[in-house]
Amino acid sequence: MILKKSFVTCVLVPLFALNARAGTSNFDVNVEVRPASEARFEQGHFEFSLVNGAVFSPVGFDIFPRSGTSFDYTQTELRAGWMLNSPYDAGILRGNFEILLGLGGGGVIYGPGTVLANGDLFIRYNFVQRHAIIVPYWQLGAGLVVSDAARDESQSNIGKTLEFGLQTSLGFRILLNAHWSLDLEGVYQHISNANTGDRNVGVNALGGLVGVTRSF
Repeated sequence: MILKKSFVTCVLVPLFALNARAGTSNFDVNVEVRPASEARFEQGHFEFSLVNGAVFSPVGFDIFPRSGTSFDYTQTELRAGWMLNSPYDAGILRGNFEILLGLGGGGVIYGPGTVLANGDLFIRYNFVQRHAIIVPYWQLGAGLVVSDAARDESQSNIGKTLEFGLQTSLGFRILLNAHWSLDLEGVYQHISNANTGDRNVGVNALGGLVGVTRSF
């Protein structure tokens, strides 16, 4: 009798252990792990970015007058972004829209004045492919620029202390993990006072920014 009980125990206990392991294994396999490139771009997600770089002028375009005086400056900006929608399927254009607020400033490298400050509103489109590690984006921005360049009356680029700023950027993020990314951005910026001052040649500048982003 004791031998029979020992035999039953030796047979049944391993079977129960095997079934428990199989159940656990199946549960783990069925858990869907969302890629980082999907989760951080879902509607309602917030993110903060810190970017830094420099822009250089003059740059000539038909729609803006060419500046005759150089105005090169650094730029550091803190941005807060909010995802307006989750990525939707559109082939190679798959992605989502994001709105951002930026606040920053910089120093004049070459040209009139010494410092400037800026506040910007951006609308960005993120090109988000499934399981992407690199996410390109394109954005448009408008805002206000404050500088002391207008005090130098020998130049006609900047005519007022408070001027308007327009910009467009092409960039991409390198997703480091689910929350952090390294950002590289090429930017074109235009600064003028829309002919509200007696001097308004304006500034047209090209440059690059490098930053980091933390997603929540």
